[in-house]
Amino acid sequence: MQLACAPVWIPAPLETPKRRSQPVIAAWVVRVWEVDAPAGVEPLEWVLLCSLPTWTLQEAKERRDGYGCRWMVEVYHQIPKSGCSEEKRRFETAEAMGVCLAILSVVAVRVFQLRCALESQPNAPATQVASAAEIELVRRFVKHRGRSFSVRDFVRGVARLGGFLGRKHDGDPAVRTLWGGYQRLQDMLLGVDLYGCSPPRRCW
Repeated sequence: MQLACAPVWIPAPLETPKRRSQPVIAAWVVRVWEVDAPAGVEPLEWVLLCSLPTWTLQEAKERRDGYGCRWMVEVYHQIPKSGCSEEKRRFETAEAMGVCLAILSVVAVRVFQLRCALESQPNAPATQVASAAEIELVRRFVKHRGRSFSVRDFVRGVARLGGFLGRKHDGDPAVRTLWGGYQRLQDMLLGVDLYGCSPPRRCW
């Protein structure tokens, strides 16, 4: 891989009214390209624009590595947008919307943690990502009778609370079902807490 960087100045678009009076934006461009790609494979090439000063090789590597995390950023922002339906919220002020987004971001981080754990350590014990109460509720819901309960068992169980079918050939759950399942799990935890210690055996 090769790296190159340079400062650039970006003028306003041609169709912008009063273009000459608009400020020119100072930015830095970082180019990353593959020089020895396998035969028949299109070489990788990124051309990145950033607002951070990038003069040295080390700084260029930092920008490259940051861009490598782009998929994680996109998945994180997909959670409040798709799972939490942030675009359907209606508020009269930007301040109220900001408060809502702050709350949703906390939930989004938790759902994102579960999604990442499912991909990176699916066979680890569920205790690494959930409390004992959360695990017990999900275990009862999915009727899991084995002794071990993995991260994969827990996360897919949470998703089933949100409508994920979890059939044999289904892939990993989407963020929408994870969000819905996590919200329902929190309601179940609240019910257990209000009841006292454990769920009632029967309802009258």
